[in-house]
Amino acid sequence: MQCLLVKLKTSIEDWIIYQKKPLWSIGYILETVDKTITTDGESSATLSRDLQETINPDLIISAYYRKIFPKELIEIPRLGIVNIHPSLLPYYRGPVPTAWAILNNETKFGITIHKVDAGIDTGDILVQSKHDIGDDETGYELYLRAMKLGADLFIDNFYNIINDKIQAFKQPSGGSYYGKLNPRVFVDWRQSAQTIKNNVRVRSLPYNPIETTLQNKNFFINKVSICKDDKFSAQVPGKIIEVHDDDSLVVSCSDGTIHVKEYNVYPPFTGVEKKIYLKPGRAFYNQ
Repeated sequence: MQCLLVKLKTSIEDWIIYQKKPLWSIGYILETVDKTITTDGESSATLSRDLQETINPDLIISAYYRKIFPKELIEIPRLGIVNIHPSLLPYYRGPVPTAWAILNNETKFGITIHKVDAGIDTGDILVQSKHDIGDDETGYELYLRAMKLGADLFIDNFYNIINDKIQAFKQPSGGSYYGKLNPRVFVDWRQSAQTIKNNVRVRSLPYNPIETTLQNKNFFINKVSICKDDKFSAQVPGKIIEVHDDDSLVVSCSDGTIHVKEYNVYPPFTGVEKKIYLKPGRAFYNQ
């Protein structure tokens, strides 16, 4: 679900969200009016007029919809546009807040249901909830959990929202905004163990795993842990210190060592290459 439009029937009891009607997906709307949502004045005005004439929704619900709603569309629904955003606004505005929360080593994140205005995640807040982030939770896992928590929070408050029983309040001043992530990232072994681990977590499969290079081989790292003991002395960042029987690696970083547990190699090892590449003393590039 990215965007739903709600049309209330004559009786307030008839809007139940679990029924097939009266909910329409944004895809259905666009197919019906043969338009796309853009910020172009003429196109958005035409879409808004067609939408109003076709359905005239009372409420538009947005969740993980990464475009800006045009002003003409915001003004149509009687109850406005309500957005489900996976952060505790006003912090972590932007398209991928849960990923940035992991990268910034946050231990908590939240869900905010807020009204949509002309800004980016700046509308008045209706309700919020706060949740823990697991130490090893990946970007994909947190993304899925945030969607479920957002849906649950919305369902729990839907009656009050639809009946205008929640007093929205202005967002506090300040806050933060984070943009999109780079689609391809390489490990900088000169960073701290926690920073490297967070970068791995955010990009773990099914996303594009973070990369590191050993001569002509690219390693796509999917899972790591931080070595907690003092078994290994300080080494040059990126140096392979130990190779385990399962081919997992202990690699040095700025403040200790990282256990690289899951990775793929491209081009794949052939013949005796694995023994040549995977041995203590070899070092990954720092990029």
